[in-house]
Amino acid sequence: MYTRILSLAPSNTEILFALGAKDRLIGITNLCDYPQDTSLYPRIGNWIHENDPAGLSVLEPDLILTSMSIPTVVQEWANTHNIELVNYVPQTLENVYESIFEIGQLIDTVEESHHVVHEMRQEIVLIEEYAAKLGRRPRVYTEEHNNPPTVSANWIPNLVQIAGGIPMAKPGISSYVVTPEQVAEFDPDIIILHWSGFGEQSQIDEITHRKGWEHVRAVREKKIFTIHGSLLNRPGPRLAHGVKRAHELIAAHSEK
Repeated sequence: MYTRILSLAPSNTEILFALGAKDRLIGITNLCDYPQDTSLYPRIGNWIHENDPAGLSVLEPDLILTSMSIPTVVQEWANTHNIELVNYVPQTLENVYESIFEIGQLIDTVEESHHVVHEMRQEIVLIEEYAAKLGRRPRVYTEEHNNPPTVSANWIPNLVQIAGGIPMAKPGISSYVVTPEQVAEFDPDIIILHWSGFGEQSQIDEITHRKGWEHVRAVREKKIFTIHGSLLNRPGPRLAHGVKRAHELIAAHSEK
């Protein structure tokens, strides 16, 4: 059994806590901020970049978990020291469930992983049932990064569909940069910002002042909203909260 787990992604940190493995967690990234108990753990790196191999040696992990990207120095250190390193790259909601199961299998918390996924599915199915009662499904543009403007893909289109909207991007692909012309052609009824690294501070004013965006329906009608980035960007248990928040926005403004 792994007893010294290093999490190099906020999503994996949240999954480990949900699986009841916080006592085996020995280090996290500077970006891991949930749940509150993360304040008690040593910090190393910022998820994508890690330039402190000495810090890895001090922590002495026997398992390193990453997500979406593996910092080169971490890969080299793990290879040199023969440490298990597992990277998860979920691109759909089903992939997120699968990654939770896989982590549960890896760290001997199989029962807990099934419970976590069951709870997520229950919450999400309930939202889907509410969304089915809506009238017209609005077109929803979700934005993961602002510079340059990047439409959210991966699992987020799944969440938009569940929440009652029509997403601009397809699930299962990486988020991609968009032009004003592409957004104007999609002409979203609602814009949801969840900029990575901004928390709840995505700037609505930036959207209203973007050149070429002034004729987009959601901009004209002032239907631009924000959701805390961690609720949508992290492929973990709190996606259920993210889809609930998205549904609340869609339900409140789709017919107004």
